[in-house]
Amino acid sequence: MAMPGVQESNAHDAAPGLDVARPERRRGRSLLVRLAMLALVFIAVPWLLYDRFHEADTERQELLLESVRERGLVVAKALEPTLTRADSVPVFRLQEELTRFAGSGINLKLLFRPTGAEGGFFYVAAAPEVRSDALESERALLVDMGVLQKLADSCAGTVPLTRRVELPGAAPELLTSLTPIQTPRGCWVLVTAESLTGGRAQLGQSYWRLPEVQLAAAVYLAMVVLVFAILADVFLSIRGFATTARAVARDRADARFRESTGIAELAPVAAAFDRMVDRLRAAARSIRDAAEENAHAFKTPIATIRQAVEQMRRRIAHDDLRGQRALAAIEASLERLDNLVAAARQTERGAADLLDPPDERIDVAEIARGLAAQFQRMLPADGPHLEARVAEHAIARGGASLIEAALENLVENAVGFARQHVELVVKVLDGRIEVCVSDDGPGVQPSDLPRIFDRYFSKREGARAEGGNQGLGLWIVKRNAEALGGAIDARNADTGGLVVTLTLPRG
Repeated sequence: MAMPGVQESNAHDAAPGLDVARPERRRGRSLLVRLAMLALVFIAVPWLLYDRFHEADTERQELLLESVRERGLVVAKALEPTLTRADSVPVFRLQEELTRFAGSGINLKLLFRPTGAEGGFFYVAAAPEVRSDALESERALLVDMGVLQKLADSCAGTVPLTRRVELPGAAPELLTSLTPIQTPRGCWVLVTAESLTGGRAQLGQSYWRLPEVQLAAAVYLAMVVLVFAILADVFLSIRGFATTARAVARDRADARFRESTGIAELAPVAAAFDRMVDRLRAAARSIRDAAEENAHAFKTPIATIRQAVEQMRRRIAHDDLRGQRALAAIEASLERLDNLVAAARQTERGAADLLDPPDERIDVAEIARGLAAQFQRMLPADGPHLEARVAEHAIARGGASLIEAALENLVENAVGFARQHVELVVKVLDGRIEVCVSDDGPGVQPSDLPRIFDRYFSKREGARAEGGNQGLGLWIVKRNAEALGGAIDARNADTGGLVVTLTLPRG
């Protein structure tokens, strides 16, 4: 039978040297949090760089366009005397004049609208020469832009443009300005354009469409994909490790860490985990076997001594007080030794369960009802009365032996101190099973409450503990509760006695 311990409260002092991270520190060191921060950096960096480079490119293009527009104005001023007497200048001479000023990447086109005409502008000349369909396309574009109508109404004011034009069968060009010249015959418009060849090919093009920007974006996106692919592999491997750890906790023999990662660099770590699990399982088996073997080895000499004591009892007279006292001392020592063997066996099996914890769905209600019935049969008529109030379907995860040992020690500890009444209550709460054992005994001194779950701590004066007490009962309860992922708490009741509460996670 498990040995009872003493009643005590939570002793929550952290082990010396144990670095328990604060929740906020753990959140800050979370891989998901860092991935989110990295994603923000990857989003912010290109946006900032694009904004700065776009601004610089815009300024550069403005300088180039301004230079082209100035050249267009100069050409228009130079052509103005010729156009004012255009009535006497043949069209081919106008073509020659434009050709004289064109060149160095500047394309010139001359449009004309007679005074009083209802129609639009007509192309008169172009330098260099352009196909008629290309001229028509460009004229339609200017009409769609509305600038020709505006110039036809006033024939005044230079119109700066930044419009890229793809002419059929010709290199693209950038319209940079329209310069009107009013003459008695009508309104002339000089269209200045920049030939987009060589180093000028990027003028008027959206910044994000520039080849170098698209190349940089492609390289950057490839880097982002590669980084997040690596981090995703690491994250999935960690998740795989967690899944395997849960499978190991459920005592699945086929769960191997090596199979949960595809990253070569993590393979040695996974292999080390597998070796550690194998060693822990082997150690747990060895401890369980040793506990059974030791208990069996002690049973034979204890049984032999009991038989010898019975023989001695028959030979010692009832009035031989010294002999009777000696027999009583031997029997008490045998009982103590028997309890020590049972306690050692339970302790060793519990240690094995800590190394290789079982993970099963256990009905705590069924264990509690069976334990209550057992104690109710064992308690003497003049002893305390045990009352059990047990909820249905109180399912927890863990090992039946761990839960049974914890409940048995709690009840036995309460019985050892109770005067008339012990109560065992099992409740099903949100996400947890709560087992509460209370008695009407003397309670615990406040100075002793922080120590009652310590190993070998015992103050049981006046308690009903046959064979002596080793101070292991409540220590076993605490150890088993922690192994099951639960908690243990103790407090003195307001009406006297002690209330010990064991909390287990629901299965």
